[in-house]
Amino acid sequence: MDTAEYGWVLLDPNPVVREIPEESDQTPQPVTRPETIVPPPPAEPQVQEQQTPPQADPDAPPARPFWLQLLLAVLPWALGVLGVAALVLLPIVVVLVLKRLRRRRRRRAPAARARVVGAWDEYRDALLDNGHAVAATATRREVAVAAPGDAATGLSALADRAVFGPSDVDDRTADRMWDATDAAVAELRSGRTRRERFRAAVSLRSLRSGRWVRRLRTSGGRSERR
Repeated sequence: MDTAEYGWVLLDPNPVVREIPEESDQTPQPVTRPETIVPPPPAEPQVQEQQTPPQADPDAPPARPFWLQLLLAVLPWALGVLGVAALVLLPIVVVLVLKRLRRRRRRRAPAARARVVGAWDEYRDALLDNGHAVAATATRREVAVAAPGDAATGLSALADRAVFGPSDVDDRTADRMWDATDAAVAELRSGRTRRERFRAAVSLRSLRSGRWVRRLRTSGGRSERR
């Protein structure tokens, strides 16, 4: 054989004798496959009862609670009812306040004589408000004769003695006059129903008489008729 490096060389065409290997068992062996874990059956999808609300708008105002919505719905009606009630009750309140101020002015007059006369005027106004007829020009004795009960007679005598008596009136006499007047007014209200007492309390007869207005302009009671 001619080679480029060595030129012609001798080549033995017979291969080297090799030992023949023993014949192995040619029986095919079964292939063992790895055990596979069977996955569980897929769970049934849960049906959502409520749909997921959409994402709230960040610029939208927060939702009001139910109690606030209810309050805002009822508030106009409540204000309307209160307004009507105020219109109805306002005249009543004004009358009661005027009478209370009148009684307070009479009982806290600076002079004891004026307090005695004020107590008689308080009883006379109670007669008017309770529906008794009292003439504007009637004297104390004439009012006492027409008034129910015997309390008016003692009140008129004590008032006349304080106005026309020779001596001054002390504070004890004025207090005794007011105690007797309160008892006489309570006697006028006894036996009356609640509605009748309420009508007497809000009556305008004594306010329309004008005597208590004229009394504001006088400081004493010597001008009273006997």
